[in-house]
Amino acid sequence: MKKKYLYISILIVILVTALMVGCEGALLDGPPEVAVRDVSVKAAGNASTIATDGGTLALSAEVTPADADNKAVTWSVLTILDGKGDTGLAVIDNTGIVTAEADGTVTVVATAKDGSGKFGELELTISNQASAKVVSDDSGLTNALLDTDVTKIILDGTLGSADRNTGYAIYTIDRALTIQGTADAKVYGSFRVEADDVTIKDMAIQNAGDLTVGSSTPSTGHRTGIYIVANNVTLMNNKITNGLGTEEGLSNAIQIRSPDGSTLSSYVISGNEITGHVQSVSEWTSTGLLVIQNHSSITGKPIAASLPDYQDVLNRNTLTGNAFDLAHMDYSKSNGTIYLFSSPLEKITELDDAIAAAKALVESDYTPETWNTLAVKLAAAEDVSANVATADGTYQPVIINATTALQAAIADLEVKV
Repeated sequence: MKKKYLYISILIVILVTALMVGCEGALLDGPPEVAVRDVSVKAAGNASTIATDGGTLALSAEVTPADADNKAVTWSVLTILDGKGDTGLAVIDNTGIVTAEADGTVTVVATAKDGSGKFGELELTISNQASAKVVSDDSGLTNALLDTDVTKIILDGTLGSADRNTGYAIYTIDRALTIQGTADAKVYGSFRVEADDVTIKDMAIQNAGDLTVGSSTPSTGHRTGIYIVANNVTLMNNKITNGLGTEEGLSNAIQIRSPDGSTLSSYVISGNEITGHVQSVSEWTSTGLLVIQNHSSITGKPIAASLPDYQDVLNRNTLTGNAFDLAHMDYSKSNGTIYLFSSPLEKITELDDAIAAAKALVESDYTPETWNTLAVKLAAAEDVSANVATADGTYQPVIINATTALQAAIADLEVKV
C-alpha cells in the first residue's frame, strides 16, 4: 500500500513540475505574436490616376488588426500590358510614392512583411507621359527613336521575323535613352548605339549575322546584335541570339568601340544570355563580346582592361556557342598579336588555380634548385594575372604559356630527403 502511494506521489511531482516548466516557458516567450490579417492600399485624395508627365502619387497601406506586431509592408508595381504581368510603366519607392513613366494601367501591391502572405492592391491609370512610349511594331519603335522628347521606350511585341531578306532591321540610338522589353518582347534585328548613357534591358534580340556566300562573307550592320560606338553603356538581362544557326558566316552578339577612350568597367554588361556562333572566316572570328581599338578604318580609342575586368564580364553573363566568348583586339599591334584578350574563362581560372597552388607550398619542404625555378615561374604568372595593360598587352598565348610553365614547375619540385 505504501508503495502504491509512493508511485502516486512521484507521478504528481512529475505532473506539477511539467506544468511549472510549461508556465515558465510561456512567461519567458511572452504572448503569442499577432499576425497581419488584412492589408488595404489607399491613394492620397482617393486618386486612381496619374495624368501628368512624370507625376507622382502617395500611397498608404492600412494593416489590420491594429495591434499586429509587424505592420511593415513591401511595395511593388505590377504593370498590365495586354493581360501580361510586365514592368516598365511606373516605379515605387519604399515609402509608397509612385512615379509614372509610361502610359498604361498598373497595379500597386503592398505585401505584409510578417510572413503572413497578406497583401493589398490598388489599380492606377497612367496617361500623358510624353517622355516614355510603349511600342509594339517597327514604325512605333522607329518613331520613338526619332522623338527627342522620349527618354524611355518600352517594347511590347515582336518586331520583324527570321526572314533573312526582309525580316531584320537596324535601329540607331543617337541620344541617352532606355529601351526595356516586356516578357514577350523580341526584336529581329540589330541596335547601333551612338551615344553615351544608353540602357538596353530585358530584351530578346536576334541579329541576322553575315552569311558566307561562296568564298565571300560581306560585312554589314546585321553582323552584330548590339553595336556600341560610345564611351559607356548599360546592357542588362537581355537574351541575344544569332540568326545564322549552323550556316557558315560571322555573328557577334555585342561589339564595342570607344570614340574618346574608356575602360571596360564603364560598360555595365550583366545578366545577359548570349547564344553565339562558332564559325570563323579569314581574319575574323564570331565572338560573344568583341572589343576593338585602333582599327585603321573604323577607328576606336583604347579601352583599358585587366584580367579581373574580363573575368568579371564573363562571370556576370552566360555565353554559349561562341567561337570566342570575349575578344579584345588592338589593330595597332602587328599581325598575329592583335588580340589583347581572347582566352576562354577556363584558361584564366586555370592560371589563377595554379598560382594559388604554388603559393600554398612551403619552401623548406623542397630542394633550393627546384624551388628557385618555381619562384621565377610564379612571379611571371602573377604578373600576367595581375595586369594586361603592358606595352604589348597580354595575349592568349601568354596566358596559356604562363599557366603551363607554372604547372610544370610545381610538378618538377623535388622534396628534401
